[in-house]
Order: sequence, then C-alpha cells, then structure tokens
Amino acid sequence: MLEKTAVKSTLALIALFSLMLAGCTKDAPMPERGNPAMLQWLPIIQQSGKLVIATSENYPFEYTDEKTGEFIGYDVDLAQAIADEIGVDIEWKKFLFADLLNALQLGEADMIISSMYITEEREKIVDMSDKYLDSGMAIVKRKGDNSVSSLDDLDGKTIGVKTQGRSEREAEALIAQGKKIKVRSYATVEEGLEALRSREVDIVFNDYLKQASYNQHYPEAQLELVGGAFTKEGFGIAVVKGQTELLQVVNQVIHRLQENGDADVLYSKWLQ
Repeated sequence: MLEKTAVKSTLALIALFSLMLAGCTKDAPMPERGNPAMLQWLPIIQQSGKLVIATSENYPFEYTDEKTGEFIGYDVDLAQAIADEIGVDIEWKKFLFADLLNALQLGEADMIISSMYITEEREKIVDMSDKYLDSGMAIVKRKGDNSVSSLDDLDGKTIGVKTQGRSEREAEALIAQGKKIKVRSYATVEEGLEALRSREVDIVFNDYLKQASYNQHYPEAQLELVGGAFTKEGFGIAVVKGQTELLQVVNQVIHRLQENGDADVLYSKWLQ
C-alpha cells in the first residue's frame, strides 16, 4: 500500500513539473535581437514577423512623399524585396545618418538601408552586403557660378558636407593634402543644399546619383553638378557583425534583382 502511494505521489510530481515546464516554455519571452547570446537573428526576425530597418531620409532612396506622407524610394523598394524573401513586414526606424551605426550595434534594428557607401572603416564594425549600386562623390554648385569647374578650384571655398558621411571624409582628406578650404557639416544633405542656395557655403559634396535626381526633380533649386563623380563608391546594406544568415538572404535578393532585370526597373523608376 505504501509502495502504491509513493508511486502515485511520484507521478503527480512529474505531471506537475511537466505542466510548469510547458507553461514556462509557452510564456517565455522571445529573445531580443540585441542579445549578444543570440548567434543568429534571422530565426528571431521570422518569429517576430517583422524586419526592423534603420534609415535616414535621403532623396530619392528613402524619403517621405510630401503629398501622400508615404515613405518611398529606391531603398524602400529594395527593402520590401528583402522582407518578402524572409516573409515578414517592415518596421522603419529613422535616425540621423550619424547615429545609424550606433543604433544597429545597440540592437535597435536588424539592418541599415540608407544609401550607405561600403567603406573599409564601416566594415571594421559591421558586416556589409555586396554592392547594389555604383555611385560616388560629386561637386554641387549654384547655377551661374563659374568659379568652380573641378577639385583644383576649391582653394578659398567653404564646402558643405554631411556629418560623418563620405563627403565629410573627402573634405578632410583634401585639407590633409594641403587644400585651403573650410568645411561646414550638416546633419542632412538637404540642410547642406539649403546652405548652398542661401550662400552659406560655396559648394556641397554630395552623392552623384542623389544629386542628379534632385536636380531633375527640383529645377527651381538652381543647382548643378560639376562634372561626374570624383570617387568610386558602392552602396551596401549593413548588418551586425556575424549575422551571416541574414546577410546571405540580403545578398541573394540583391543578386536576383540584378540578374532578372528588376534592379534596372528600380533604377529607371527612381533615378532617371
């Protein structure tokens, strides 16, 4: 009799423990993307049903349409293709461009899509995708200003650049080479272009593709490019170091769009 009672008690304890374990598993919080113990975020992204993307508004790659309030652009369409591949929705988080890398490293986003150049400096702290577009830095001036026709004409000029952008590094490199220029940094390209229009600066360094599209769509700004790009750059998507599964999906989408012609469609839609 005592033996039967002991068995029943043991079975009851096992059943209770199993229920507790099942309850803990069911109610356990989903691991955070920023948790350093998580080796790969892709399964967590799929489980959460959303891809969190950090960005900074850069016309025509990612910007808010003034008429509709819709967030649109080349990179927005590219991001949607990546989200569709993973099978999730997108949550956009907007930051100042200078804060993007920090936000990614803090786990506030799964990736950065913000018409960002692939550079050695960035690749030291994040992993970057294969390039999805070629471009480069270019000189922007006011129409009618004949004092600047190349980089050789910059002595004595004040140059507008984007804070912590490639434009700022190019200006600093020119100073290191002995160019007698002054540099003013702005949080956004738009602020720099407005400073150019108001004669706060003499020229602006901006991405060639961005500026060519800007000039086409905003002719009233009376700005023009000085020749072509004076650097060769490639746009890439940034993820946290070691997120190989997520990066593999990103690269697969980039290459598929390039191979099936959809990348050309995006180029015609947003950049021509």
